[in-house]
Amino acid sequence: MAEKLRLPATKVSSLAKDLESSGCYVFRKTPLGSFLFEEKDFLVLKNYSDTLYFFKRKKHAIEILKEQLDQQQEEKKESVLAHMKHARYI
Repeated sequence: MAEKLRLPATKVSSLAKDLESSGCYVFRKTPLGSFLFEEKDFLVLKNYSDTLYFFKRKKHAIEILKEQLDQQQEEKKESVLAHMKHARYI
């Protein structure tokens, strides 16, 4: 993941810890506690990294990311509900 983000591995771990400690996002971990990043985690880490770089404040960057994740979750729910409603009438 560090190579994809073009950041040192320690920085990627730090970003992940910030997101987990704030309750914003939860990453998978190995049995020994190391982060086990997946493809879906890339965009979350990239967005947080970019937002943090722009605002320079963790709290503000996390608030913005939370809003984005909440909005994506709401859109996903609406899409599923619309699909279920449509399938019900077929």
